[in-house]
Amino acid sequence: LEELAADEAWRREAFVPAAIRSLSAAELSALAAESVGRHKVPTLRNVDKRPYPGFVKAYFHNGSFKSLEDVVHFYNTRDVLPPCAAPGDVSGVSCWPEPEVSANLNTTELGNLGLSAAQEAAIVAFMQALSDR
Repeated sequence: LEELAADEAWRREAFVPAAIRSLSAAELSALAAESVGRHKVPTLRNVDKRPYPGFVKAYFHNGSFKSLEDVVHFYNTRDVLPPCAAPGDVSGVSCWPEPEVSANLNTTELGNLGLSAAQEAAIVAFMQALSDR
């Protein structure tokens, strides 16, 4: 690992912003510690585009959701359903799994939206319309 840490070749990659390239190892470590569990949210353009019909997409950083319906339902009910704990619990129906990192959990804009099933479906239909055909 020390050899990998000492390798500075990544600093020359075009996708690395200049502000990041210029940071010292200590500054990079501090930035990494602040960013634990954070993920950049991608655009919704082509959010439902698939290479062929029947292709199962994987959503979220860990692929835990397999449909837009599941994603929207999660955002709508994450704080309404309790954490999964019992053997008979069904994720998304009676509970949700605990977050992997709760330190930066968005609790002001997501989790208890109060949407009906019809409103969830309307949001999914809108997002599907954002995909090129």
